[in-house]
Amino acid sequence: MRHGAHDIVAMYGAGDQAPPASPEKILLRLFVHFHGARVVLLLHGYDKSADDSPRRQQREIAEARKRLGAWRRAEATRQRAQRLRRR
Repeated sequence: MRHGAHDIVAMYGAGDQAPPASPEKILLRLFVHFHGARVVLLLHGYDKSADDSPRRQQREIAEARKRLGAWRRAEATRQRAQRLRRR
């Protein structure tokens, strides 16, 4: 689904912000990971309209994977600590 900057601000932005003076076209690519039934991790995102080359996309995917790996390591450490506290 494609939205302009004004639409995104209207849907998710603060209510006290003024809309952009002129409609600005942006094309966002977001990388998310679903964890459990109700948790969605926003790992990374970028404005694809600035540079939509395959090389850029691969760099951004690598960044999202790096962040997911870091989150998984932190989550495993947190879960181990919880198990130790329960003993």
